[in-house]
Amino acid sequence: MQEPIVELVSRRKELVGKIKGLVIENLELDLKPHQLDEDCPMFGVGLALDSIDALQLVLSVERDFDITVPTDDVTIFRSVNTIADFIERITK
Repeated sequence: MQEPIVELVSRRKELVGKIKGLVIENLELDLKPHQLDEDCPMFGVGLALDSIDALQLVLSVERDFDITVPTDDVTIFRSVNTIADFIERITK
């Protein structure tokens, strides 16, 4: 039986909020969660994160969600939404 759409949306919002908090806290960004757009690029234009930030972000996601992130797929960390998509996909 499928989950009601309200529960799916609520769970997604919670996940996105947790990821935003993780990004802001672990990378010490001077932002509030509501200021970080879910589709804002993490690297290049957008947040302009560098390779050190990427490593911190990968380690934080692995630790906080108890998952392993593949090193061959850089698209996972394109935005908050792509991170959430990845987490939802592997934790089902």
